[in-house]
Amino acid sequence: MGISAKITVNEYTQLAGHKQGVYAIIQLRGGEILSSGGDGSVVRWNPLNKDPKGVLFAQLPEPVFCLLEHLDGSIWAGTQAGNLFVLERGQKPRVLNFEKKGIYFLTPDFLGNVWLGFGDGYLIMLNRELQIIRQVEISDKSLRCMKPMVQNLSRPDTDRFFLGSSDGILRKLQADGDVLQCVNANSPSIFAICYLHDGMLITGGRDAQLQGFDANLNPIIEHIKAHLYTIHAIEYNNEGLIATGSMDSTIKLWDKDLHLLKVIDRSKLPTAHRHSVNTLLWLSPEILVSAGDDSIIRVWQL
Repeated sequence: MGISAKITVNEYTQLAGHKQGVYAIIQLRGGEILSSGGDGSVVRWNPLNKDPKGVLFAQLPEPVFCLLEHLDGSIWAGTQAGNLFVLERGQKPRVLNFEKKGIYFLTPDFLGNVWLGFGDGYLIMLNRELQIIRQVEISDKSLRCMKPMVQNLSRPDTDRFFLGSSDGILRKLQADGDVLQCVNANSPSIFAICYLHDGMLITGGRDAQLQGFDANLNPIIEHIKAHLYTIHAIEYNNEGLIATGSMDSTIKLWDKDLHLLKVIDRSKLPTAHRHSVNTLLWLSPEILVSAGDDSIIRVWQL
């Protein structure tokens, strides 16, 4: 699909089963997806087969904010209470408590280590053995999102990461967590970062605006009023399309220069989300998955 052509969006399928809002969706290496949310359930789905029935992977005792499939095949789940659950089928979950506020992201460094971002501003790195090998206090506000700097899809640069937090500051970090650069971005809080693999990154947050920066955090595109309320998710399909999801219940599609191309909402598609869109995932350049506070996972075909 060329982005110069008019974009049409159709609902591919719906996946219903969560009892509360959905906060995280990841694609597993086998092609299926895993979701989690306020009901503590971690559910496995096969959306491309249009199978509406999910399989309960784990039931946890608290809301799950983020998920990760580790290199060793285990599933990591970070929760509102600040616990990390390590899940392996047929085994009792391992639980790590860090005596900190909620875990908002789990970001791997491609070497088997994982960064955890906490609600009290701490950044902690765990190795494969779940040992703490680095702990850094970044802010006195929540750390909300973290993305690696990837020059192209086959050669990740593990020495640089971009971090967004609830102090409105965008930071560029070294692999050890030390801050290299910082700039004021979405005030008062950055909720989402998307790196476009060509030296450009997009941020969004509570101000409902999108901004663009180069890899050295110099502004490229400033203060686009993108949504009515908080932007929760920004995802790139690697072929020129950016999707954003918001508390205003809409999904919007943009080109790389942040020109608006398409709005997915109930005024145009009766099956669109009724409430906040919390998370987005591209399964392919033409298949987009979305989920939010209405507890239904929607799969869209472009």
